[in-house]
Amino acid sequence: MVRNRRPPLPPPRDLHRPLLNARATQSLSPTYSSPEVASSPGYDELDPSLYLNDTERWWRDHQPWLEQSGYLLRARYRPDWVPSWEGKGFFSKLHVYEDMVELPASSRRMHATRLSDGSRVHLYRVFKETSPEEVDIMHHLAGVKENHTIPILEVLKLNRKLRVLVVPSMRSCDDPWFENVGAAVGFLSQALEGIKSMHAHGIAHRSPKLSGDAIVYDPRASCHPKDSHPAETEANPSLARGAFGHSRTERDGTYYFADFHVAKRYHAGPTSKHKVKWADETTVMDYPFLTGNHLAPEFRTPENKCDPFKVDVYLLGDEIFRCFFQKYRGFDWLKPLVDDMCREDPKSRITAEEAYVRFLWLSASLDSSLLCGRLISRQKRDLTRRVIRKCGKELHIRRLLRELGLRDVANPSLASWLPVHAV
Repeated sequence: MVRNRRPPLPPPRDLHRPLLNARATQSLSPTYSSPEVASSPGYDELDPSLYLNDTERWWRDHQPWLEQSGYLLRARYRPDWVPSWEGKGFFSKLHVYEDMVELPASSRRMHATRLSDGSRVHLYRVFKETSPEEVDIMHHLAGVKENHTIPILEVLKLNRKLRVLVVPSMRSCDDPWFENVGAAVGFLSQALEGIKSMHAHGIAHRSPKLSGDAIVYDPRASCHPKDSHPAETEANPSLARGAFGHSRTERDGTYYFADFHVAKRYHAGPTSKHKVKWADETTVMDYPFLTGNHLAPEFRTPENKCDPFKVDVYLLGDEIFRCFFQKYRGFDWLKPLVDDMCREDPKSRITAEEAYVRFLWLSASLDSSLLCGRLISRQKRDLTRRVIRKCGKELHIRRLLRELGLRDVANPSLASWLPVHAV
């Protein structure tokens, strides 16, 4: 009797077969470019431009002009760039090379090195059609006493429609996120002061945000005295190990507004291009600019004019509510301020100056135990979260004791910004 034999196994898959084709490399992860294509046989002559997105290709094409202007881009964006992982075998993908780090396609800034002194800078593209007043507004705010605008080092003019701003290398305000309530309070006080200063000089931001690249800070003057990688901020420039740094509570810095592409200047004198008629002696009216946050009541009727300064107050109050009050515990004292900033009727809504003064008085009444406490999420607790939260609490207490040994102030971020009469 013939037994039923097991069907033969399929042939083993060829490990050297490329996992991706050349077309697929255009839709890779926004963080790293995969070396699988270049490490496979038959793909050694792959065009390096396939690893770049559209934004990166623009910077690559203008790299010679930028180098003549005195600024050098990373090796990834040079015309003669050859990927470091090419020709190093299949297992080269296990190693992260410096030129693997990709710039997101939606990013406005590019990392560069100034050839004159070797300092790290950021380059911003400014299109005159979409951001006609950005450069002029940033130059004007640079001379303001209570300045929270990123300084401009140089303006490079490519043509009539495009300019490149050169600013110091900065880091996003939420990178890394705040560790305790006191550091967040110091950040909010500077953000409110910046908006108040803009409004005092007739400038409406029209899209204030409290996350991402909208507000930045200098890491070398605060938490990272040594340089880190421009794109992967938690690693050193060569990506070989982590970047040396301090906590943001121990060394907090100054925050700057860096995004003015939709900002507008009003009542700036007889030469202003946007001189509009006053609704009364203190209010200016203009059509609202529809941003990604469409929650402002003025956005429901975009055909009607409104007060752009009151829209700024509403959007900033909504950012405070979503980024801090709704996410973390310990910010219940902000509820009355947020309610007054987000009133439906613009006439009953407080101004930016009133919001800043009220914030100072509310934060001055907080005790040290709350300010030194770490940020705790409002999400529902489970067993895993309880274990992680308990371990995080012990680490936070150890770090806090070390920082208090260096500083006598329980909340250095807030103490440096509160006026004498508010302490």
